[in-house]
Amino acid sequence: MNKAGLDLALKLLIVIVIDDRAEKVTELFRERQVLLHYHVRGHGTASSAVLNMLGLDKKEQTVILAVTTRQTAYMLHKRVANKLHLWEAGHGISFIMPLSGISKVALRFLEHEMLREIEKSEESDMSEINEGKKQMEHDLILAVVKRGYSEELMEVARTVGAGGGTVIPAHRVTTAAPLRFWGASLQEEKDIVAIVSKREAKANIMMAINEKYGFKSEAQGWVLSLPVESVAGIAEDED
Repeated sequence: MNKAGLDLALKLLIVIVIDDRAEKVTELFRERQVLLHYHVRGHGTASSAVLNMLGLDKKEQTVILAVTTRQTAYMLHKRVANKLHLWEAGHGISFIMPLSGISKVALRFLEHEMLREIEKSEESDMSEINEGKKQMEHDLILAVVKRGYSEELMEVARTVGAGGGTVIPAHRVTTAAPLRFWGASLQEEKDIVAIVSKREAKANIMMAINEKYGFKSEAQGWVLSLPVESVAGIAEDED
């Protein structure tokens, strides 16, 4: 397989866990020598009652993002799920997303993984990879709103099928002059609310968010969705 073919096989593996579990995920990545992985701080959106029910005593979370080859992504996805018991409620979530391109510099970082993947392809469970690609039953919804509206937004999202989400504090980068659009001054401090939902619930969640927290509202929000190939950490009967 040439580099171009491997490039198209690259995946983004995302793991979201409470802070004290992040090091366990990092250990697995180090064992596999995954070079391109990063940590982002966030916090959960579940209510105190839900946190108590799930056995969680804090809401701080770590979002771990890794760019790696397809086989490595699925292998780590499975190992993370097993080591952190993601099949049990409240232990975290792991999911895989497709990539459509990558820079040449990043591709060079991944060359050793690609070669190893070719040489030891028998180590990967290809049936599991193909099954994950075939299912595609979930989407990642990203809603960007003014700081302070994330909890309200999640309450609305839950009424139409969302389970929980992760809030990542963000800062809109703009020009030196204040940016105005439709007569509104755009606030720089933002919250990115990430929600993994079942595909059949996606449209209702996005419409509900946009209706109450869209760009013309005080929250000045916007929302998008991305396909997810495989998910661990969401109960099968979750609405």
